[in-house]
Amino acid sequence: MIYFNEKCFMKFTLLFLLVIVLLNQSCIDSSSLKEDRQNALFKQKEKEEAERKEKINHLITLSDSLHAKKSINESISFLDSALVYAKIEKGSIYFKKGSYLQESRSYEDAGIAFVESAEGGFKKDTSYYQAALCYEKVRKRQEAVDNLKKAISFGHQEASVLHDRINPERKRVSGYVIRCCDGTTSYSKSRRGTCSHHGGVCNWNEPVYETYRKY
Repeated sequence: MIYFNEKCFMKFTLLFLLVIVLLNQSCIDSSSLKEDRQNALFKQKEKEEAERKEKINHLITLSDSLHAKKSINESISFLDSALVYAKIEKGSIYFKKGSYLQESRSYEDAGIAFVESAEGGFKKDTSYYQAALCYEKVRKRQEAVDNLKKAISFGHQEASVLHDRINPERKRVSGYVIRCCDGTTSYSKSRRGTCSHHGGVCNWNEPVYETYRKY
């Protein structure tokens, strides 16, 4: 009876070990399959990314070719097609589009394109400055000034010069003071005795100015 129990135990142990081995092999196979799938997915994404970049480069080449032939509108249409596939390239493509629109004197559309370029992270100082130039051309001064301020914040030196020219500092009366003859001011609410110890009143309503900009 004792021999029979030991024999059963041995069989049970061997069976248990076999199950462990099979489970372990199954896990290895599953892990290998998962890794293969991940590698295949990575290669597929690499292929798709390469195809995407190839499409963009092809469309930009066509655009440049048409631009060289002075076919600006057709050239811009290919840039718009390139933007459909663009990701990180959007900023540079919008900058090129803005330049072509600016060349064709479509200033307002060019301004929009340059802003898109800046927001896409491409040469922010120059993009905002070019947008400002375009908006100034169509007398959209508020938009021009807004973009100049952004260009200035990114260190564009010419933007400061243009900003001061189209949006100069002005002066306006912000209030009045009583000026005593010795140069001091009086805040007396009564005329009687005002500036009596300061040489009398030289100006009852001397204007006080403040500087401001229109935009």
